[in-house]
Amino acid sequence: MLNRTLVAFSLMIILAGLSSCSMYPENPLLTFGSKEDRVVNAWKVSYATDEDGTVITEDYGNTKYTFGETGDAELQSELIGATFTGSGTWELADEAASLNIDIQYTLLGFTFDLPLRYNILKLTEDELRLQDQTDSDIVIYLEPF
Repeated sequence: MLNRTLVAFSLMIILAGLSSCSMYPENPLLTFGSKEDRVVNAWKVSYATDEDGTVITEDYGNTKYTFGETGDAELQSELIGATFTGSGTWELADEAASLNIDIQYTLLGFTFDLPLRYNILKLTEDELRLQDQTDSDIVIYLEPF
């Protein structure tokens, strides 16, 4: 009887510890793979909302984020019917609670830096949900491309 009580008590402590240690507020209790491995992928914007909950997905056109294993990044987006591609780097920051992306675009011989800073709300193999740190009311839902 004592062994069953001890096992049940230990299991409750472990489960309580797992649920309180979830780094990303919208993640399931258990996810597989390292955080870095889950970021590495080609992602497309499937959905985006603003502060009123208004869907603003069309503002992101056919935006595609590609994150490589070595920290390389590519951002492809459309503006007025033209496709622009920038390249740069990505990294997890703030103890993996944030995703920092630094992209450079070259247009007509001029180079433009585009630093993007996001809080990670959800990070699984099938979904990456980001909250813009500059405009915290914007939430971007990404899915594998």
